[in-house]
Amino acid sequence: MVCVDTVDAGAGAAAVESSVWREQTRLVVNRGPRTCVAGWNEAARLTTGDVIIAVSDDFETPGAWDEGLAATGPAGWWAGDHVVAAHDDDVDDIFTLTILTRRRWERFGDVFHPA
Repeated sequence: MVCVDTVDAGAGAAAVESSVWREQTRLVVNRGPRTCVAGWNEAARLTTGDVIIAVSDDFETPGAWDEGLAATGPAGWWAGDHVVAAHDDDVDDIFTLTILTRRRWERFGDVFHPA
């Protein structure tokens, strides 16, 4: 899922269309405040998966990241109410990559509080 602000909707649609993943990618337009928080919350609202990962356009995944994520914690953790602490090797005192389960999102209704 790719979420863009309304002013970037045309560029977002073009980027999705040119992607090798275009068949698996859904474009979401954020019509709220032009902030990453509003975009992440809007995209999360429209997801259906067990795990929500809020990334920005300047993030790159390491090799086998999905296998590492699945191996985090006890078996089936993605069905519970959890967040995952992931460090990006650049910043040690904050989490720059937000990973939470659907159940956690349903409990609070946002990835981040809109304020």
